[in-house]
Amino acid sequence: TPSRSGSTSGRVAIRSRARIAFQSSPPAVVYPMTLDPGTGVWEIVGDSSWDGRFYLYEVQVYAPSTGLVEANLVTDPYSLSLSTNSARSQIVDLDAMWLKPRA
Repeated sequence: TPSRSGSTSGRVAIRSRARIAFQSSPPAVVYPMTLDPGTGVWEIVGDSSWDGRFYLYEVQVYAPSTGLVEANLVTDPYSLSLSTNSARSQIVDLDAMWLKPRA
């Protein structure tokens, strides 16, 4: 269950990277993310060429249950668009015409 810090099940991210797929399939380009210590939010700034691309977060977390730092590939819990079967998050501009229904 989520805690106030945003962690889940006692896991807190100690490093986070974004894996952005610039093709329809891997390999993905990996970009480091920056932690804002004031908010606890990991962030990355991209450009308009990222619109429509799929991505996963690669997070390294300490797992108290195993006593190890583990790496996980996860979707963005705040993503507005996901791929089929919710396998990857998608970067979208909600004002983009390709997202609008046909009249």
